[in-house]
Amino acid sequence: MLNSGLRRHGDEAPAVEQALALAALIELSTALGKVDLVPTWGDRLRALPLTAPERDQIRHSIATPDTRTPWLPHPFPG
Repeated sequence: MLNSGLRRHGDEAPAVEQALALAALIELSTALGKVDLVPTWGDRLRALPLTAPERDQIRHSIATPDTRTPWLPHPFPG
């Protein structure tokens, strides 16, 4: 459901909402062993123009720190 919503409405959604959805997809895919999907979503997440507070919001929304490390490194660039 997240994936189809992101496909349908992602381009219209604010960057922070796109990032939250992508972060959830990355975490779920990793937990379910569907890691082949993660790099594409991670690249999209990394490319979003997020402010430092938005990046913190995304980082705190992910329960497993190892999941976010490649896609939301700390400290954030920019």
